[in-house]
Amino acid sequence: MGHDRARDTNAPAYEVRRLLDTAEGLLPLMRERTSAVSQLLGIFDQLDARIPTLEQQGVDLRGERGRWEALQRGLRSRARWAVSAITSWPAARQQAQPQPEQWWWRLDETLAAERRRAWLRGAVIVLLVVTVGVVGTRLFRFYFPVDPNVAAANDRRLQAERHV
Repeated sequence: MGHDRARDTNAPAYEVRRLLDTAEGLLPLMRERTSAVSQLLGIFDQLDARIPTLEQQGVDLRGERGRWEALQRGLRSRARWAVSAITSWPAARQQAQPQPEQWWWRLDETLAAERRRAWLRGAVIVLLVVTVGVVGTRLFRFYFPVDPNVAAANDRRLQAERHV
């Protein structure tokens, strides 16, 4: 009779696999169910604690490690949904007491920093475009000045139009 390692509830990695399965199911639901984000962050905490412990015990978790990294990438790419789902991130952080390396508890700060960088990048681009425009106009006028005769003719025409 065969042995299904993935379903072996006595295997040391069974709980990690079960948590990964649950997290993979919750990740796409973050937009519809705000409670999914809280659950997902709790599962991330559990996985963060269990995976290194099992690896130190010599358990081969290469497959689970890949799934764990894919989940982390998925959460990072859906950070906006996660941030909007939790109303008070400081209160959630205070309740969870996360470790500094648990970046998922700082998604609100990360997203705010990304927004600041994007705004700053946009402001710098606008400033550069305006600067190039002003400098370009001045250089154009310096190297290609208006003929004084043409300028005088334009002035006389404007004066004539004012008197009519």
